[in-house]
Amino acid sequence: MASAMWRCPPEGVRKHFVQDVPAEDADIVYATQGPLAVRCFADKISTAAWRAKPSWYMVAGGDQTIPPAVQRDSADRMKAQTLVLQNSHVPMLSQPAAVADFIATAAAAIDA
Repeated sequence: MASAMWRCPPEGVRKHFVQDVPAEDADIVYATQGPLAVRCFADKISTAAWRAKPSWYMVAGGDQTIPPAVQRDSADRMKAQTLVLQNSHVPMLSQPAAVADFIATAAAAIDA
């Protein structure tokens, strides 16, 4: 089982992963996606970096891959600076300017 991999079908990608990007872009995401290695769910982390470092978290309010409530809970547990966008699982494709601004804000906070 550790070597098993899974790949989302095209319709799943279009409807539940990148539902807010143009169809042509959704098809590129499907064609270039790598398979999910099932072992990702079994790997252990010794110490999460967010326990000792400042964190930022972008909640995808329209995400159909990871429920937004789960994302909000993770952000809260991390005490992360949080930005909520109404988008799919891939805000870097659907709202790239907002993502870039959020990253720039995080980088500036670290430099300060």
